[in-house]
Formats: sequence, structure tokens, C-alpha cells
Amino acid sequence: MSVVHEGHDFINFRNRTYQWVDVLRFRISDEDDVLAAVLGHELFGCSHAVGEIGGDPERHGPYWRKLITPDSYRRVDAEDAVRRLRVWAEQYARVSDAVWMRLETEIYQRSGTADEVHELHGPGEESYHD
Repeated sequence: MSVVHEGHDFINFRNRTYQWVDVLRFRISDEDDVLAAVLGHELFGCSHAVGEIGGDPERHGPYWRKLITPDSYRRVDAEDAVRRLRVWAEQYARVSDAVWMRLETEIYQRSGTADEVHELHGPGEESYHD
């Protein structure tokens, strides 16, 4: 399976909530095991605490990367995922019009046209890195 990184968008809410959405776009040549291919890509390693995407090969967000597997994800309804993301985005403060536009074009529209949408489903406390 071939996984090619096609782009990266970082949407910083800049509203003093320390919220952001980090979008990594991949093109995958074979659909047999898409999640495993993305999890194995070098750019999946990023703690978001320091450095660039792919700059922390042992971590992904707050988790040890080696403990995130395809089974850590569940398939979700795209409309429900977008609805929950909209609620999450404004849970602490209003999101600017510019951020809403980026979320609309880079997340919401793409989710609506995706064949499948998957959500990381709590890999458990033992998965949190230091």
C-alpha cells in the first residue's frame, strides 16, 4: 500500500482556548487497511507540544504512538461527527468567522464527501505519554 502525504492544515482558533484542528491529508493507493497505513506514516508522529508534524515519532497528541492501532478507531456517522466538532469548537469561546470558514472548507465539507469517517476512541489512560 502506498501512502502519500498531500497536505497539512493547522487551524489555530486563536481565542485564548488553546484549541486547534490539525488536518493531515493523505492519498492512499489501496483501501485494504487505510487506518494502518496512516498510523504507520512518519507524519503521524506529533505530540503537538513542540516541533513540526512528524517531529515526534514516539507520540501522537497525548498518546504513545505504538499504543494506537486501527482498533483504537471506530467508524462514525459523518454528520454526527461534524455536529460534535461544531459544539466542541465553541465550548469555551466564540470562534472567529475566519476560523469557521476554514473549518467549513477543510473539515466539514470533506467529512460530508468522505466514504468513511473514523474517530479515535479513547485508547485508555495507559496510552498517555509523559
